[in-house]
Order: sequence, then C-alpha cells, then structure tokens
Amino acid sequence: MVKRLLVLSLISVFLLSACSKDDDTPPVPVETPEQLLVKAAWKVEEIRYMQTNSNGGGADYYYKRGVTGNVSNLDNESVRFDANGVGSYTVGATTSPIVWQFSNADKTRLTWTINYSGQPAMTVNWENIVISATSLRYAEYFTTVVGGVTVKSLGSVTRIH
Repeated sequence: MVKRLLVLSLISVFLLSACSKDDDTPPVPVETPEQLLVKAAWKVEEIRYMQTNSNGGGADYYYKRGVTGNVSNLDNESVRFDANGVGSYTVGATTSPIVWQFSNADKTRLTWTINYSGQPAMTVNWENIVISATSLRYAEYFTTVVGGVTVKSLGSVTRIH
C-alpha cells in the first residue's frame, strides 16, 4: 500500500512538473479608440437625422448605403481622422481640413471642426460612440448657418471603412 502511494505520488509530481503555466500564444493587442479611429476614412453606412431651422422649416432624412431612393446622397462623403488631431472631411470632389479631439476620458464623445474654404467653420459633436475595427456608431448634433438661416441637426449614424 505504501509502495502504491509512493508510486502514485511520484507520477503526480512528474505530471504536474510537466505542465507549464507559460502560454506560448502571444496576447492579442487591444486597440485604443484612437488607434481604431485613425485606421482609415469612415463613410456613412446608415444615417437618420432631423433638421430644424430658424425660419420654422425642417425635415427628417434617411440614408442607407447601396439603397436607391435615399432622400440624401452621401455616397461620396467621408471623414478621416489622423493621429495628430487633424484630418479631412470629403464631400464629392471637395475636401476640407478638420481638427478633432475626444471630449471625455472614456473616449465616447468626440468634437471635430470642419474648416470650410470661404465659409464659417462648423463644429460637429458625437456622443455615445461605439467603435470597432470596421464600424463606428454614434449620435451626432451640430448647428450651422446656411444662407442666413440657422440650421440645427440631430442624427444617429453608423459609419464603415
């Protein structure tokens, strides 16, 4: 009986010492919101937004990439964020410089300003940001002046690379 226990103990020690706690698989690095944001230009996949203006008008809009009959055409619109807090906003053939920054420590709010040529700059606010390697979702709001009329916009947006 003692021999059996001794043999069993030796086998157990041998088996346990053969196990390694080292995992040879390197950990997958987790990308920060900044790293995900600056990977590529982001284009609108889907947006629902409502605009009101100071002369009493307003409208609701919807756009879905690849669908015919959209109220707005955002097929050629994109925004690119660079790591140094600048970037570009493109609509059709016109590209305007932007400056941007996260506005909270959790990186769920972002403010970016479009510096249009010959027009007043426009600041765009994003909140409730959820970002992955391939998609970016958020709520968006901004106020701008078009032809002397103040326009306020609120939307829910999904962007893709």
